[in-house]
Amino acid sequence: MKILIALMLVLPIIQACNPKVHNMNPVNAYSKVETKNINEDYIAKDAVNQLRKIFPPAKTHLNFICAPKDQLGTFLIEELRLKGYAVTESKTKVFFGNSKVAEIKNNKIEDEPTKVNYIYDELHDEGCIRLTLIIGNKMLSRVYYVDVNGIGPSGQWTYKG
Repeated sequence: MKILIALMLVLPIIQACNPKVHNMNPVNAYSKVETKNINEDYIAKDAVNQLRKIFPPAKTHLNFICAPKDQLGTFLIEELRLKGYAVTESKTKVFFGNSKVAEIKNNKIEDEPTKVNYIYDELHDEGCIRLTLIIGNKMLSRVYYVDVNGIGPSGQWTYKG
């Protein structure tokens, strides 16, 4: 049973790395999804609501490794900030003033911001899209169905922590 659960959590990573698995589109750092009838604001809000269960907003600093180049990324960053997360968009380490993060400040050790990336891809044969959030060494993933009536979750969130 544990092996089956582990495989279910690792499968999105394997599929994201190999664009030929299950006829999936190749993805770059972010998105290759046609967004005509997709409410990406809904997906961003859903993702942030799930993140709030794992990472407390006022205590979490997230650093997007690459600046988002798609609508979902823009909505995601906006929603994270609205919910109280500190969000930066940087390829390099984040600095505060003249001191480097992770140094001792006022007898407290400050950690570096948690690196964030995401994969937003489409499963053509099934009319589904998938969002996978990579937060540090943790992963959240969810599949959404897309039809003429709109978009909705196709299952529960999967979490690898």
